[in-house]
Amino acid sequence: MFTRIKKSVNSFLDKIAKQNEELYGKRKMDCCNLNNQNQKKSIRNK
Repeated sequence: MFTRIKKSVNSFLDKIAKQNEELYGKRKMDCCNLNNQNQKKSIRNK
C-alpha cells in the first residue's frame, strides 16, 4: 500500500520537475533571477 502511494507521489513530483524545467531551464532557482525574468517579460508585453 505504501509503495503505491510513494510511486504516485514520485510521479507527481517528476511531472512538476519537468514543467519547472520547461519554464525555467536547468539553472539554479534563485529569487533574484526569477524577479529579473518576470520584469523582462512584463517590459516586452507593454
